[in-house]
Amino acid sequence: MKRYVLTGPPGAGKTAVLLYLESQHGEHIVRECAEDVIRMRSAQGVKDPWNESDFQHRILELQLLRERMAPRDTRVFFDRGVDDGLAYLCPGPGTYQRVLDAMAEQRYDHVFFFEPRTGNGEPPLRGENVVRSHELGTLLRTIYENSAYPMTTVPPLPVHLRAKIILETIKTSSSIGDG
Repeated sequence: MKRYVLTGPPGAGKTAVLLYLESQHGEHIVRECAEDVIRMRSAQGVKDPWNESDFQHRILELQLLRERMAPRDTRVFFDRGVDDGLAYLCPGPGTYQRVLDAMAEQRYDHVFFFEPRTGNGEPPLRGENVVRSHELGTLLRTIYENSAYPMTTVPPLPVHLRAKIILETIKTSSSIGDG
């Protein structure tokens, strides 16, 4: 199984590309856990669930569950990886350490870092402002670079062109690895 992560700042267009890969190319995807935790907790009547003390813990547990449940016989695209959690946490025991432990247990085959889109895209679900979104993007890039992942930067292009970059990168890296 090949495992690929799409990461980048909030609102960069990762989810749209994943949905395109699924609907137009039949790829197996795993949705972003934070968005689903927010939607679930909101449906349970929680206002601003991202302010709950265990919010990042809930995300991590759902991420780990989904990664364990991902098919083992096909490539899988993840809307964010476990490593993304570090950008949203302060160092220390608890969830931060659990993220570090999870990072040590598994690896991804390639990371695609999404540069932010320009213009009036859909705002991030948590409502991060432009400055915070930029900070998170910088942190995410650094986290994956420090983990020595092969990384491809995906520029702010239309969805189908971003998907094309991803698929061509995978094809090229697979043919190099086979040669």
